Amino acid sequence: MTTPLDRARDAHLTTRTPVALDQRVLANLRGTGRPPRRFAAWWVPALTTPAVLLLWFVLHDPLPPMMPVSPAPAPAPGFVVADAAPEAPHPWSVSRPLPEPQANHVTLWAPGETGLQSLLDESMGYGIASGVQVSLRTSFATLDKRSEQHIVMVAGHLDWNVRYLETSELTVEALGVVFEVSPGRFSLEVGRHQVSLEVEAGQVVVRAPKEPARVVSAGARWNTRMALAPSPHRAAWTREELERRLEAFADAGQHERAAAFIREVLPQVGGALRESLLVDLAAIYGQHLHDWDRACDTLAWAVREFPGGALSEGISHLRDRYRCP
Repeated sequence: MTTPLDRARDAHLTTRTPVALDQRVLANLRGTGRPPRRFAAWWVPALTTPAVLLLWFVLHDPLPPMMPVSPAPAPAPGFVVADAAPEAPHPWSVSRPLPEPQANHVTLWAPGETGLQSLLDESMGYGIASGVQVSLRTSFATLDKRSEQHIVMVAGHLDWNVRYLETSELTVEALGVVFEVSPGRFSLEVGRHQVSLEVEAGQVVVRAPKEPARVVSAGARWNTRMALAPSPHRAAWTREELERRLEAFADAGQHERAAAFIREVLPQVGGALRESLLVDLAAIYGQHLHDWDRACDTLAWAVREFPGGALSEGISHLRDRYRCP
């Protein structure tokens, strides 16, 4: 009777197989039992990693020592322990000073300074004068400070917070309407041909053209009854002011608002400044908003108004770039 080893040898004598395969087959046949089981290699990091992390957290941020807590003394017989009374909120008072300038409070003018300023950030409050602070309700607003006692509100929607007045009086003018301000809170909105006032606290004296003076008290509103012509004392736009506002819109990525702002300002300017704004508007449409049709229409508008103008070469370059007809 032949053994399995003998049969394997006889089979491999007549079969052409690699020598290495013959050796592996013979070695397996000579084995007396199953090979010992090897442990999987993955269990070492699976067990050691959590242990190392736990040890690091314990050593890096040890638990605070526990302090002994003494039991609260028992109340004497006949006495009832009352809950702590909640702290009563302090009522708002116009006599309280404004908080110190912080991240949400910016002073526009130093003492004695005047000029035109624009407000662009809705998350900030702006100091107009000592004790007087405004905050935006719209994307931007413009103020022209003529003196420490007189401010012209050119456009926008502002909340006014007048805590106290260092000067004898403060007047705010908007489209020819004069508002005599006293300590309190009110909002003022100036549109293209209309002014709206809403008083929250205190009172405001309103002096409109061809109308008797009236007092608007807390909780009341006042609107112009008819469209008002722009004030003849309205400050003219300067190139520096327009560039500053457009840069602020660009830094905030508010390109739609920048285009709307230029469209609103265009009827109020002329000459080289108007030509420059038309080119800026076309660039915003093309470069940022990718509205090639409106960009080309704006460039055509500039060519019609300013044939052979100072920016004609730049306009021609933009027309080629945007493939205008």
